[in-house]
Amino acid sequence: MLFRQRLIVAVAITAVTTLLAAWMTSGQFDPVGGKPLFVGALIVLPLVVAAKNGLTGLVAMALAFVTYFVFAFLVVWFATGEKRVKL
Repeated sequence: MLFRQRLIVAVAITAVTTLLAAWMTSGQFDPVGGKPLFVGALIVLPLVVAAKNGLTGLVAMALAFVTYFVFAFLVVWFATGEKRVKL
């Protein structure tokens, strides 16, 4: 996979994750409990950190987007990298 394709996939994953985190923190999302609640807490963690530091909504979303992008890009990079067999 080319570098440009990796970037596009990472940006797409990041956009979806950012929208999901915004939806989860808007009060429109009611997790049942247990695993959904834990996963939800992990997803909104950058927004919580930004809120605790007194950042405004737009800056918090930008911080979350950058955080999600870094993680998404690393996952895409490692998942699509060439596997080398050592002899």
